[in-house]
Amino acid sequence: MIFLLNKKFIKDKKNSVKYAYKITKSMEMISISKFQNLFKNLNINRIYNHFLTNLIRKKLNLYYVDHIFVEKVFNLNKIDRKINILYIVIATDQGLCGNINFSLFNQLIIKISKKTFFYKKLYFFLIGKKNISFINILKKKKISFILIDKIYSLKEYTNNTSIVNEKIISFFKLKKPIKIYVVNNSYVNKKIFSFKIKDLLPITCSFKKNYDFFLNYVYEYKKKEKLINFIFYKYIDSVLYNSVLENMVFEYSTRMLIMKNAAKNADNLYKELDILYNKIRQFNITKEITELVSSLDIF
Repeated sequence: MIFLLNKKFIKDKKNSVKYAYKITKSMEMISISKFQNLFKNLNINRIYNHFLTNLIRKKLNLYYVDHIFVEKVFNLNKIDRKINILYIVIATDQGLCGNINFSLFNQLIIKISKKTFFYKKLYFFLIGKKNISFINILKKKKISFILIDKIYSLKEYTNNTSIVNEKIISFFKLKKPIKIYVVNNSYVNKKIFSFKIKDLLPITCSFKKNYDFFLNYVYEYKKKEKLINFIFYKYIDSVLYNSVLENMVFEYSTRMLIMKNAAKNADNLYKELDILYNKIRQFNITKEITELVSSLDIF
């Protein structure tokens, strides 16, 4: 092997691997920085989301609230009637983060396939540029669906959160009866992640789960509807933004680990090439000395 390899070829290979190591190491450091910032924001938003959830489900007393966003369930064992379904699927904008998108898409398609007979019509609202692959998978599986809007990038969504959420709410009001689910990957820790499907609308209210059902609050005249609308809109914004943050945190944590492994592999490959380069160089030196000694023996 040593005799056949070119010294210049090995040197060029070493330089390319060295550049690959620098790039992957830089991307790892960038991913770590973004992951830490997003994780802080996620923890803050989770506290806010938890507060709003408790406010709606325990304090607001949904059994006394007659609202388009509220669905009162009296029989928990009752099978859902045939209704429209809207999935808000959150994927990534960029690659280099393993197969997290395809894992999300495949698990969602399995869920859809199991419950197809319940659906009247299947709608999708897609956030993340990599959702283009999801559309292709749906077409290959011959699953009929309707895309209600263009594919938003995560940057577009975070810059226009209120506008995008208003479109979703308007569609909910238009297509009654309909259920809206948010689908995303959720970060737990470095080794564990979860595929999450969360109910967004309508907000279900079960008699058994309502702890304060004997309490009824007195609202200021003509302010009750505005107050409830304000809380519901904030809750919807919080759930969607929390799902986007969870997906982004998981994306950067995965990219961080993949770039770390890529940098490690590049470093190992560089060391192997360096050893091989030194062997070839030493072989050439030994060969030259041997030829020189042989030429002196003739005289």
